[in-house]
Amino acid sequence: GEISKGYKFVTLEGNSINSLSSSTNSQNSDGSSSTSASTSSETEDINCPSNYEKIFVSQQNGNDNSDGKSESNAIKTLNKAKEIASSSSSDGICILLHGGEIFNQFTSNTDSRIQEGKRNTFAFIWDQDKELVFTSYGNGKAILTQPGNAGSGNPGSAIAVLGITKKVKISNIEFDKWQSGGIFVRYSENVEITNNKLDKIGTKFFNDPKNDDYYGGGVLYIKDSKNIVMNDNE
Repeated sequence: GEISKGYKFVTLEGNSINSLSSSTNSQNSDGSSSTSASTSSETEDINCPSNYEKIFVSQQNGNDNSDGKSESNAIKTLNKAKEIASSSSSDGICILLHGGEIFNQFTSNTDSRIQEGKRNTFAFIWDQDKELVFTSYGNGKAILTQPGNAGSGNPGSAIAVLGITKKVKISNIEFDKWQSGGIFVRYSENVEITNNKLDKIGTKFFNDPKNDDYYGGGVLYIKDSKNIVMNDNE
């Protein structure tokens, strides 16, 4: 995907991420250290494990008054998905977004562990002590896109995984047009980022005169984390 000048894209070749697992550190444009990766060919089935609780999400047809347990009873928002996941007794959660749909209705979420100016607002933060699969269902990739300028109260980045040691897998999602970043991973282990598309990441895709100093952490921003696998993203 296309990115703004100065953005950190964890990569081995060009603007693609191919078969990576974390093992080395690299320097970001802001002076912070990011976890990079060594080669791995391990891949897994993106389907939801049978013992995980499934939460279906459809912005177009969902309703947050539903329980999210089936396609026909899908919920509407990621915030509701996290609320259901937080109260679940299951050790594993599958958040399943309707493939081909555009998702652009988000609450701006923050966390005290990420305090880097204006880079600390996210559409979705995963900080639960549960395994997670975050992926699409049906045909195609679900498309997560920023609804407007972060200076107007919208989240500037899509997803953050914070303080997690249990397995997290983010797969088969398209991240399109985000002002600050796509996926942040901080203080976490055992995260797999597979078969996603990230495009139009950076301030140049936004006309935001209120935020001339806004800059991004990166398309994929990995810091203070280990055992991170990135495979077949574009």
